[in-house]
Amino acid sequence: MKVILHELACKEFRDGMFFYDDQESGLGVDFIDEVNQGFKQIAKHPKAWPLIYEDIRAYQIKRFGFRIIYCITQDEIIVLAVCHCARQPLYWIDRMEE
Repeated sequence: MKVILHELACKEFRDGMFFYDDQESGLGVDFIDEVNQGFKQIAKHPKAWPLIYEDIRAYQIKRFGFRIIYCITQDEIIVLAVCHCARQPLYWIDRMEE
C-alpha cells in the first residue's frame, strides 16, 4: 500500500530530524532511517499495529520514543502524525477530518 503523509505529519517528521541533528551530528539521519523503516513496515503489514482510537493505529519507534499515527483507507495509508510519545495524546485528532 502507498503511504501518504498529512502535511502536519510531514512537518513533524522534518522537525524531529532537525531536533536530533542539533543534538548530535548524524543523529537526524538515524531518525529519518528509523521513521522510514516504520513506514515500510506499516506498508507491508498495515493492520499489525494496535488500534489506539477508532480506526487509528500507532507504530512505535522505540529508539527515539516516537510513534507513527496512521489510518488505513481502501488503497492507501494516511499518516496523521509523527509524534513524540510524551506529547499530549490525541492532539492530532482533528487531522482525521481533513
